[in-house]
Amino acid sequence: MKKILLGLVLLCLGANADVTQNERVYAAANVVKSFGCDTNRTFQDKYLKHAKAVAILTDVTRTGVIASVQSGDGVFITRDFNGNWTSPLMIKYRGFGVGFQAGVESRDVIVLFQTSKSYRDIFEGMDTLEANAGASAFDGGYATGAMTDLPEVSAWMINHGEVTGLYVGATIDFGRLTIDNQATNDYYERIYDYEDILNGSPRDSKYTKMLKNSLSTYISGDRKDGQCNVDKFIYEEKGSIRP
Repeated sequence: MKKILLGLVLLCLGANADVTQNERVYAAANVVKSFGCDTNRTFQDKYLKHAKAVAILTDVTRTGVIASVQSGDGVFITRDFNGNWTSPLMIKYRGFGVGFQAGVESRDVIVLFQTSKSYRDIFEGMDTLEANAGASAFDGGYATGAMTDLPEVSAWMINHGEVTGLYVGATIDFGRLTIDNQATNDYYERIYDYEDILNGSPRDSKYTKMLKNSLSTYISGDRKDGQCNVDKFIYEEKGSIRP
């Protein structure tokens, strides 16, 4: 009887973990759409179309005065040799910052890796140096910044996103991006090597299809006015994105 109860508990925990990761990928697909349709971007579209990989972090929280701590989760996805988007890996972000700042904020962040060299360390844990600025008043706000890797300082990454909360600041931040192995295993419901995932071994779920379609449409593709109604969420129907 105890074994049966234990099995049911583990089954429920596994099902909940799967739902959580599905929601993470779904949220990332909608962050990509909002980001790609943003008319207030401060950089050229070429940085979108030429991105070799993308990290999408949802609800990165920052709290502090002068010094701050940050944390968030998201997904990481690369392009293959043919320019197609691979299956995603789940990631974690942790960081701290110093500078003129005060308040609490939550933001969605897109990191655009412009070279393959710029993201190679993420598989072992990637330390970052960032310059960020932003302001928000409850539901309205914006943040922008640039990021590079440590210790080489050889990468070029753009850090950009919408902000909610009550916050103002301009900071120098130190962060760390790592692969969330447990969350990745939960999403695919089995253990894969990173190489297997990036080579397309897992069968695409509807959430993976949503994310790939969102990236193809709003990052690497030509966005049309009708596709940029950001008040509507993405959903997948017959393999296509609809606003």
